[in-house]
Amino acid sequence: MNSKKKRIRKTFAYAGTEYPYELYIGGVKRLNLRIRPDGSIRLSVPCGTAPGQIDAFLGRYADRIAKVVARNQNRRRAASDTRSEDEAARKAKLVDIIREC
Repeated sequence: MNSKKKRIRKTFAYAGTEYPYELYIGGVKRLNLRIRPDGSIRLSVPCGTAPGQIDAFLGRYADRIAKVVARNQNRRRAASDTRSEDEAARKAKLVDIIREC
């Protein structure tokens, strides 16, 4: 039995948006879908899985994928905005300290 995994970068479309994902073939017994916090998508499938089965699986979970990717993007954007506000406050405080000297 060959346990080497093969990685392929692909995309699928849903509601007018293209979603890139990494397809890993081999090393698993069932189809596994992972959506990472950075929004990247990974689909692992067993060797011999038909392309139609992969497409059907992605189609079945497309709505959920779109929601989770959007939610993760909003979380990252909010965290980035918070960091920007914190950085701006630190710079303003530094400017005040410099002016006092």
